Amino acid sequence: MTAILALLSNWRVILGLGIAGAVLGFGLYVWHLRDEVASQKARADLAEASLSQQIQVNQQNLQQLALMRAADAAALDAMTKQRDAVAARTALTVQLKGKTSHVSKANDGPVAPVLRDVLDGLRGPAATAAAH
Repeated sequence: MTAILALLSNWRVILGLGIAGAVLGFGLYVWHLRDEVASQKARADLAEASLSQQIQVNQQNLQQLALMRAADAAALDAMTKQRDAVAARTALTVQLKGKTSHVSKANDGPVAPVLRDVLDGLRGPAATAAAH
């Protein structure tokens, strides 16, 4: 016990042990920080790889969206042209029907069966069945 008391009374030994403890604690803290930095770097690398993959998928999605929009615009254009063509045919049909429905008896007469069938065919299946 006196040896311990003698050791504790020597301030140089106590100071040396304190410094050694501080250096050991600092070394352990630096070791911990290195592990933490390596762990954070690994997480950052993983996040960067994930972000890169998501950017690539986003670019593919944008390309697909552009193709779909182009196809949509082409389909809309085709439908608009079809609608306009139907409207033009309908207007012409109405005009022709108007001309033929107001013809005087002097200008009206028998029609060749072939021409009658063609005209009935233009009117539709219901008109064809009613005419025969």
